[in-house]
Amino acid sequence: GLGNHLGLITSTLTNADFPQDVLAIVGDHLLALNHVHVSTAFNRLGKVATRRDFSPLLLTDDDGFQALLRLATKFAEKGRFDARHVATTTHGIAKLHYAGRLEATDGPVNVALAALET
Repeated sequence: GLGNHLGLITSTLTNADFPQDVLAIVGDHLLALNHVHVSTAFNRLGKVATRRDFSPLLLTDDDGFQALLRLATKFAEKGRFDARHVATTTHGIAKLHYAGRLEATDGPVNVALAALET
């Protein structure tokens, strides 16, 4: 059922070794993603950012990543994230920034961070 499908998305995201894999999963399942998937995706991107070398353009030019930012903003604004999901998502974005993979002042990133702060 749908519950199994959602759990499979979460476990696939959790086991992704490369940022491209995370972004491909996001792109493939965009319409099914929930707040757990979004925070898991940012968490995983943050983890692989420090271990794998990839260009910041990979994120800024990726439609899936931009959609992920929009979903994070929407879920934060609608109160779908609990404190743990806010922390996980924010921490993932911070790790990407500190690894030099993401510019925190980039428009959509800034909007997502502002929504997560409220």
